[in-house]
Amino acid sequence: MKTIKERLLSLIEGSAVINVGLKGGDLQTRVLTTVVVLALIVLVSPPSGVSDAALRIATLATAMTGVVFLMTGLVFAARTHYAGIVLTTVPLLLKWLVSAEQRWLAVILGIVALSSSVLNLKTRQCGINKLLRISSV
Repeated sequence: MKTIKERLLSLIEGSAVINVGLKGGDLQTRVLTTVVVLALIVLVSPPSGVSDAALRIATLATAMTGVVFLMTGLVFAARTHYAGIVLTTVPLLLKWLVSAEQRWLAVILGIVALSSSVLNLKTRQCGINKLLRISSV
């Protein structure tokens, strides 16, 4: 009898198609996204002591980078949609939670986004690519 972990792994491996690859810069921008989200988690964590002004600059610069990646994906047919969506929404949500004095909730949201990015890198499968019918393999 299979364990729950074996069943889940066989379900993930058997039904999903690998749609994350090197074509169009998809894999590279996912690695960059993972590193940037990790840096944002460190910045928003309460023990870091980063001022609100510095955090505002970092999150807005990251969100602008996300917009550039999204526009690159839409205009030049690059495969940077995932990085654009994540780097636009996550920093703005983190900044909103920090301004509402919910830094630990922002850290938890950042960890969720980080774990999603790591899972995408590990399995090379992405729901956003599947939704948009994009394959960079």
